Order: sequence, then C-alpha cells, then structure tokens
Amino acid sequence: MQLQELFVRLDLLSLKLFVAVAEESSIAGAAAREHLVPSAVSKRLGLLEEALGAELLVRHTKGVALTPAGETLLLRARDILRSVDATAHEIGEYTSDGYAHLRLTANHSSMVQFLPSDLASYLEAHPHTRFDLGKV
Repeated sequence: MQLQELFVRLDLLSLKLFVAVAEESSIAGAAAREHLVPSAVSKRLGLLEEALGAELLVRHTKGVALTPAGETLLLRARDILRSVDATAHEIGEYTSDGYAHLRLTANHSSMVQFLPSDLASYLEAHPHTRFDLGKV
C-alpha cells in the first residue's frame, strides 16, 4: 500500500472511533458514545485494519480486546488526537489576521497604575496580541 493511500485511510474520525472502542471495550459502547450506529463503527475499524495490514482487535461476544498491534495504535492514536486538539486550541486563539485578541475591563485606577506595566510585560512575551480595553 502506498503511503498516500495509508494517510487517506488513517483519518482522524477512524482513529477517534478506534480509541473509543478500546476505551469502551465494545463496538456498541463506542458507537453509543460517539452517537453512531455500531455497523458504521465496525466498518471504519475494518477499513483501518485493512489499511494498516494488521488485526487491531479480537472480537468476543462480550466485547473486544486489543491485539499487540492495537495496543501500539492506541498509544499513537491518543498522541495524534491530543496533538490535533492542542493545535486546534492554539490556532483558535488567533483571529483571522494572526493576532490573539483579548478584551479587558478595568477601573480607571487600574488602567493608570497597573495595566501599563503589566500589559507591556505581557506584550513582550506575546507580541501577536491585540487588546480591547473597556472602562468600568
């Protein structure tokens, strides 16, 4: 299998579903958790196993167990999903022009006495930040 095809089949939803199945020890439990029908989850898992060329789960009447390949994928999939989540969070802190945008409200005394030096220090560490200041 070509690397490009593997990337297409290793989509984030399939990895998320695999993690859910591993954590629930059940396709039906993972399907309920992710608001899908079990057949859709099962199909995704089958495609994932086919793409990787390895059995990831041992299916039992009472649920599933991870194979050694499944244990390895579980560790990697969790890392990938955490990384994607962190990336989305970090990118979400920026507006469309590339700057973080913070809104502050303070009384006159704070604006005059404390905020100038505090904001200067903050901006030194986070230069891509814009502030909207409001007065109480």
